[in-house]
Amino acid sequence: MLRNNLIVLLLAAAGLFSSCGSGNHYSLTGSLPARYDGCLVKLTPATFFFSEEKPSPVDSVKIKDGKFQFAGTVQEPTVYMLTIDGVDYKIPDVASIAVVIEPGDITMVYDTLGIMVSGTPVNERYMTTIGEAKRETVRQRQLLWQERDSVKRLPGSVENEVDNYYNLKSSAIFKENVIPASENFIREYAGTEIGEFFFFHCCGKDVYSKAFVDEVYPTIRPEIREQYEALIRARQEKQDY
Repeated sequence: MLRNNLIVLLLAAAGLFSSCGSGNHYSLTGSLPARYDGCLVKLTPATFFFSEEKPSPVDSVKIKDGKFQFAGTVQEPTVYMLTIDGVDYKIPDVASIAVVIEPGDITMVYDTLGIMVSGTPVNERYMTTIGEAKRETVRQRQLLWQERDSVKRLPGSVENEVDNYYNLKSSAIFKENVIPASENFIREYAGTEIGEFFFFHCCGKDVYSKAFVDEVYPTIRPEIREQYEALIRARQEKQDY
């Protein structure tokens, strides 16, 4: 009887350790057109654009049959940059995209509007806010550029004037869609590394609403704010010369 009880305890302990390990497991599966087969996909820890640190990729894999996959373990949701060599950087949110690596099965599907990401809580929330706003921006801009090109073909049109007009309309589309969506997402994760990263990654500090900046900017770690402000001061000094 004692031997049987010992076996049961050992099996229970093994199951406990197994469940703990699997609870931190993630997989990231991407799907995109087969023409990108053979391209190298890299997964790199995300850093702020003003950070001097430039980390190296932690993993890489080649696309095969329109698919790629990463897998591993992670202790808490962390932002990584996923880059694809050989993809046209004019294609929005395909050549380089920020993705939150967190426990669970993450799926990324690429199309002409960018990406759709699903499967885990933070990524799902990103998609319903910033992700969908970016896709809607691309859709509206595609229609806008078609209209612009039609106007350019009209007799008497001046190309520079037409371009300036539609560039302003393009900027307005971005502001109407992406800025409020970014503020909603970042506000939910204020005080976390995810909130900090996307605060600087999505839009410029001077683009957000004043109320949003007053609310969220103080939640960012002081050392991160100082790095950012040092960059702004350096840029201003260059302009003053």
